[in-house]
Amino acid sequence: MTSTIFLTDGWREFKVTFWMALKKIRGMIALLMLLMFIGFPMIIMIMMSNVVNNTQQVFTVDTLNSAYTDGVSLMLIFVMMLLLIFTVVIAVMLFCYLHRKRSVDLFHSLPIRRTPMLLGRYFAGLTALFAPILLNFIIVSIIGLSYRIDMQYSFSFVGGKMLWCMLMIAAALTFSVFMAVCTGTSFDMVISILGVNAAYPLLIYVSSVFASHLLPGLKIALTPKTTVLTAFSPFAAGFLPLFYPFGRNGDLTGGVSAGFLIWWILCTLILLGASIFLCRRRKSECAESNFAFPIPKIIIRFMVTAVSGIGFGVLLLMATGMPVSFFIGVISGSLAAHIVVEAVYSRGFQQMRKSFAWYGVFAASFLLFYGVLATGFFGYDTRVPNAAEVEKIEVTAPNSRAENQFYSANENEHFRKIGELSPSIKDKENIGKVLNIHRTFTEDNRKTFFPYALKGREYENFVLTYHLKNGGVVKRSYSYTYNNSAEDAAQRRSDEMIEQITQIDEYHKTASILFYLEPEYIDSLNISMISKNEEAKEIPVVLNRNEKTELLEALRKDCLNGTVNCAFNPYRNEENFMNIVFRYADPVTLKDGELKTLLGGYSGKINIRGTNNFALYSNAVNTKAVIDKYGWCKSGSTAK
Repeated sequence: MTSTIFLTDGWREFKVTFWMALKKIRGMIALLMLLMFIGFPMIIMIMMSNVVNNTQQVFTVDTLNSAYTDGVSLMLIFVMMLLLIFTVVIAVMLFCYLHRKRSVDLFHSLPIRRTPMLLGRYFAGLTALFAPILLNFIIVSIIGLSYRIDMQYSFSFVGGKMLWCMLMIAAALTFSVFMAVCTGTSFDMVISILGVNAAYPLLIYVSSVFASHLLPGLKIALTPKTTVLTAFSPFAAGFLPLFYPFGRNGDLTGGVSAGFLIWWILCTLILLGASIFLCRRRKSECAESNFAFPIPKIIIRFMVTAVSGIGFGVLLLMATGMPVSFFIGVISGSLAAHIVVEAVYSRGFQQMRKSFAWYGVFAASFLLFYGVLATGFFGYDTRVPNAAEVEKIEVTAPNSRAENQFYSANENEHFRKIGELSPSIKDKENIGKVLNIHRTFTEDNRKTFFPYALKGREYENFVLTYHLKNGGVVKRSYSYTYNNSAEDAAQRRSDEMIEQITQIDEYHKTASILFYLEPEYIDSLNISMISKNEEAKEIPVVLNRNEKTELLEALRKDCLNGTVNCAFNPYRNEENFMNIVFRYADPVTLKDGELKTLLGGYSGKINIRGTNNFALYSNAVNTKAVIDKYGWCKSGSTAK
């Protein structure tokens, strides 16, 4: 029987529900506070004490700041995991009344309307989660101040992480409440929460891998830092800043964009509004049933089916290299996942026959997705910018393996990264040449291999990044083999196109550190004679300025001829070759030249890190002539 005495004041209804719910979960609040204290402030105290008492290391303000931020960053992983577990537990405790027939009848007979009842319990859950977060982060800030960590940085750093935790926990709790309203049992609520938060990121990932294997020019490099990977998964999104270097370069948000923050604020509000709307229309008879509203079940089943099918297909494709194995994996994996999900949600197989209509929806969606990619994704496969639109072209080629970074060696900004080598094409004539090569390749590729088939094997990636004058970016990625003897014709065409582009002189000049070095930047070098039948012989050589200048000029000429590389290519048929290893000056004092221009006119001392190894093939005639001229391979030179 429904009570005829109602609390007409909505605020009073909210307060009564709030305090009752808070009283119910007070034990969980205390437990969460205790576990957070043990796993967060207490660990930070121990770490800071260890740094200060370490007699083997002289600690400075920078040392303490670094130890503090690294400790907080590391422990936030544990904190977020703990908070998300308690979010689900508290959500189940507060909203399990929706899933029991007796409880829901009792609560709906109370003189409290549904909206204040839901909101009162929701904000009680937020309070239970926010209070331990606030208390423990304040303690962590006090610990930082006690060790004389910079106050402004400490408060902004710790405060930023605390607000991020609060936002994502609010989003996770709201998502859990939404699932509680939509489901009929607490079991279905929990597996639905876990299903969406696991299936969505995995679906985005496996779909991107599949698309990259099928569509020419496409290579989606998803990482945990990619925001789209967690855009509908609050439990996964909570860890997003943990994959960024915390507090570096003044970035105290952990690399999270303002748009992503706004998205989760809006998403939380939308989910809360949807929960209220559905709760007011939810029938009491839905308790202990499968789902109060069927749409979440349909979406979850579709995502799990798609993830299992495409994911298993990609695994078989990568394991066997045969495209047919992909389709076997898709069919078997998706069918198995569909049957399991339906059996779990329906508690048996009674509805299995009807559910296969929804499996047909997945099959049709997959075939449509495959068809769009196999036919070039609406011209993506042949879309190449016009020369007049391009400002420069960045080239990432695996055969160079050149990686050089430059760091400041000045005392006030020690080891700050100030630049790196980035192979690029800026000359208008060369830009036109690359575009013509690329356009010819895409058109021939489409004529010969359309519609496209899955690539059974992935090689290393060659990437062309077009920077347009209007600020836009067009990126295309193709696989590349070192030995130019790929089994399939499509791969051979790709290799030929890449070889033509990497033979352009401007590419070599911007890809190799050789064209940026001055004689003063080299301290000494070692020359190794490598043979198949003998052990490598390493000869140390110290050169004077003239010898360094002559050697650099010879290396540059051979580099342009393709007879010097920064790493030995194992596919070249070379039984004997030389290896030159530079030892750069430490630090390097910059002088006017190519390197200073590359670094934007930076003045001061720098450290050069990365490639210092150069393989000389048998036809590197210029460099070998210099080596023979001075007899460096006969005995180490000590000329100065």
